[in-house]
Amino acid sequence: MSNHVHKHYFSLIALFVLLSSGCPFGQEPDEFFFDCFVVNESNSSVKVLLHLRGNLPPYDSVFIAPGEMSSIGRYFATGWSSYDCDARKIQFIFENGKGYVCTLRPDNTTNDSALCFLGAKDPFVAPQLPNEGFGSITTITQEDFENAFEL
Repeated sequence: MSNHVHKHYFSLIALFVLLSSGCPFGQEPDEFFFDCFVVNESNSSVKVLLHLRGNLPPYDSVFIAPGEMSSIGRYFATGWSSYDCDARKIQFIFENGKGYVCTLRPDNTTNDSALCFLGAKDPFVAPQLPNEGFGSITTITQEDFENAFEL
């Protein structure tokens, strides 16, 4: 065979191997990590207690200073969900001892607690990060601090 035929044969084999591999060029992974964030825009620090179920003690806690943002969990999925992190009960406790208790409904859709945030704010139905970011964000405001419940 000529040198030209060898090059052509090699090129075809290389192309076949590339196309039959599990990761062709330009294809993105099927699943991504998404974070559930809380940003604290109040003047008070907030402690976030995370529970797997309402009747269990917290499995983790996160301290968020004023002006800071922190992840309270992460999930692996093919697409964004407003909330798919592990905690099914989330307590937000300010420095003055007041706060909020949000509990996920048994059908995993929305809050089921009278001590959760007022209005439409629900950490289980949090908006997506800007620019279609990989996660959701719940914002704690100064108004949330001022209207917090006695716990």
